[in-house]
Amino acid sequence: MERCVLFPMIGLLVLVVILNPLEPAQVLLAKEPMQASWSDLTVTDIGWNIYSPGVGDIIRFTAYVENQGTADTSGWGDVGVRCFIDGVSIDAGFVSNILPGTTVSVDFYWRATAGDHVVRMFADYGDYVPESNEFNNDREEPFHVNSPPYQPGSPTPGDGADEVSTTVDLGWTGGDPDSGDTVTYDVYLEANDSTPDNLVCNDVSAPVCDPGTLAYGTHYYWVVIATDNRGASTTGSTWDFYTVTEPGEFPAISNIRESDDPVNRESCASDTTLPASVTISANVTYSSSAISSVRLYYRSPGGDWVYRTMGVTRDRDAYKCTFGPFDQAGTLTYFVWAENDQGNETSTDTYTVTVRDCEIFSTTFVPEQHGLRFIN
Repeated sequence: MERCVLFPMIGLLVLVVILNPLEPAQVLLAKEPMQASWSDLTVTDIGWNIYSPGVGDIIRFTAYVENQGTADTSGWGDVGVRCFIDGVSIDAGFVSNILPGTTVSVDFYWRATAGDHVVRMFADYGDYVPESNEFNNDREEPFHVNSPPYQPGSPTPGDGADEVSTTVDLGWTGGDPDSGDTVTYDVYLEANDSTPDNLVCNDVSAPVCDPGTLAYGTHYYWVVIATDNRGASTTGSTWDFYTVTEPGEFPAISNIRESDDPVNRESCASDTTLPASVTISANVTYSSSAISSVRLYYRSPGGDWVYRTMGVTRDRDAYKCTFGPFDQAGTLTYFVWAENDQGNETSTDTYTVTVRDCEIFSTTFVPEQHGLRFIN
């Protein structure tokens, strides 16, 4: 009959196996020394110094290791603690002695990369310290490294654009690589300053900004800063554009009249070969601009356009402009053209007038019978 008997002997556990009472007993030594108390190392917590780390940040991870047993670890050399990120060991730290009931901390450093990760801390990774529980030595925690928003791009108006409207809305592309993150934008705009710091749109959620009415003929610089809901930000390039020059004032032409000149008509009595004395008149108005030239363009059917400079007289807020008599008879097409001192031109629609020979005139002249009228 087999019998097993344990005997304490010089601090060791002695296992005596009796296989047969008639044969000598077999003595086996246990692997572990017999002791009244044991260490029990466990990682109670993992901390890091940046609440919402971003790409490139140096994160300090801290492993908190507690000895929950009743024996210290001094008899087994330095206690190793190893840190893993996503299953890959990044470093190991060592503690000389952990007393019962105390907690020690070991720091590790890692340069953050984007995405979701898991940090794992393992105390007594080499399994050198005898413990009452060998299965509670590690702990792991998930964490996320935030990616900053995309850099604002594709500006509207385009970088360096000219002739931009003074009521333009500024636009750009944006967004964030992290699904679920929201982005807001600050827009800075300033005239003639390549480092704009005038905030015109604050925390807008869409990539568009109404800066208000801009000045004419001005060189503007602008920049967009994108910020996500985790506090990471990305500054775009500085863009610029030129607004349109202020539109000049154009002359206004009105009150076009076709009239007969009685004084010149008297000459028909002595020379009936003359054309009728038809005169064209018009009003040209202005405000801040002076009128530099007024012309009457006319031609006969199939002929080339010719012009004559109209006589101009100042009358309060308008110029009175006349031309006549015509130097040829027949049916003529004409229009009035005016230019101010800014170089801005205006012309009227075309009209038709019939200029009669003198011989058709009698002592009684009715203008309407000869195609003469007032054109408003």
